[in-house]
Amino acid sequence: MPNNSQVSISIFDILGRQVHKLHQGILVKGRHNFTWNGKNSRGNALSSGTYFVLVKSNNHSEIQKLLMLK
Repeated sequence: MPNNSQVSISIFDILGRQVHKLHQGILVKGRHNFTWNGKNSRGNALSSGTYFVLVKSNNHSEIQKLLMLK
């Protein structure tokens, strides 16, 4: 993060449905790591496949594709 920012990090399935929210809140300036355990918001394991991570901050958003293999 180049500056302190309000950040939301969410995981979406191939149909665009949000399956898990990794983080919602303020992150301070610097480098951060997050790990997703392959489960949805209810704690149920999700199937192998393509997912997307959306990182949104105050003035920036980025999407990256994830491939989950079991």
